[in-house]
Amino acid sequence: MKRTILTILFLSVISLDSMGESAQVNQPKCQTLLQLEHRWAEIRYQTPEKQRLQAFDNELNELSRHPSGCQQSAEYQLIQAMIKGSMAKLQSRLDGLNMIRQIEHHLQTAIKTNPAVMQGMSWTLLGLLYDKSPGWPFSIGDDKAAEQAYQKGLELNPDGVDANYYYGDFLRRKKQSEPARQYLLKASRGKQGHQSEIAFQGRMLDVSRALKKLDN
Repeated sequence: MKRTILTILFLSVISLDSMGESAQVNQPKCQTLLQLEHRWAEIRYQTPEKQRLQAFDNELNELSRHPSGCQQSAEYQLIQAMIKGSMAKLQSRLDGLNMIRQIEHHLQTAIKTNPAVMQGMSWTLLGLLYDKSPGWPFSIGDDKAAEQAYQKGLELNPDGVDANYYYGDFLRRKKQSEPARQYLLKASRGKQGHQSEIAFQGRMLDVSRALKKLDN
């Protein structure tokens, strides 16, 4: 009898161990920033526009399954801001406005955790958020705050394609044509660096369009 009970207990322990190992195998592992950005870029630049919103939503759901340690990292906070920023452009005005505060939280958390993540990209995107959002009382849009954040991003990555493009385009829309041209031309001469190929090529198209608008 005792032997039978011991056998049952032994088999139960083995079964529980196996279940634990199986759960660990099925749990997604943390991805590198390059992997995360590559998936964002695939959706942003290669997925048909009508399918993008759902694709971004699916990607957010996938990220939510990753270990909490991953999700709290600056890399994951930054990529969530990038995904939600792209989603906000595709949503209704009201849904987009509701998402702005979430994006701001992700970026501020990324800056607090690691301000230099992706060479200061969190600062650049925070500038973009303040730049493109409606102003008070509707939202957090603020040109002064935008310019300060853009310049902080440039301090951390003075030769970066994104940092120069976004600030240059900001100046272009403020009718500051000559400094805008300088930053945009610098962006056009930028190198890929640690960006994914899709993201880099997509951004270079954005730079080219902004320079053409300056000449029109």
